[in-house]
Amino acid sequence: ETFMRYVVDILKSLAYHGFKKMMVINGHGSNMPSLDLACRRANMETDAEVALAAWWGLAAANPEFMKTWRESHFPGGCSHAGEAETSVALYLDPDLVYMDRAVNEQGGINRTESKYLWGDLWAHGPVSITRWHGESTESGVSGEAKLGTAEKGKKIFDESVKNLIEFADEFHARPKPVRRDHHESKPLSEMPG
Repeated sequence: ETFMRYVVDILKSLAYHGFKKMMVINGHGSNMPSLDLACRRANMETDAEVALAAWWGLAAANPEFMKTWRESHFPGGCSHAGEAETSVALYLDPDLVYMDRAVNEQGGINRTESKYLWGDLWAHGPVSITRWHGESTESGVSGEAKLGTAEKGKKIFDESVKNLIEFADEFHARPKPVRRDHHESKPLSEMPG
């Protein structure tokens, strides 16, 4: 909750100072639910528009892109510290990655082979259970880290940045949507903006 309030405060402060279109770029999967709620609050409580994206989501704008680099199985080969995250880390700062310790480990939800519970950076099953990551993996890896390479990381990074810039241009050019109040009776407070 503190993290979410912190992000809302920053976004509201920026809106107060005149920023009308903002983008929040996430780098950690578990932050997405909190960031989604924070961005929703900023959208509702200010006259600004806030867009939210994760770097890996930006890499998926072109459905054919993944075929150019991915070798790991789906779902699960690109989960926590799997092929994609290891590759990007190898590209951005190889001194932080110890490939001699890399393992391939299927995370717990993917081991069950449930049609309801499964996950990957790019898709999830229809049901989710939030749990400690350590409950689902011995090593911390949930995916195929051994398939990571700096070359793949560069491809993924470049695609994400290209798509981020492309979306930023599109977002900037979009006209501000008209906010309409569809209440049948007057709300207790004014609508922001």
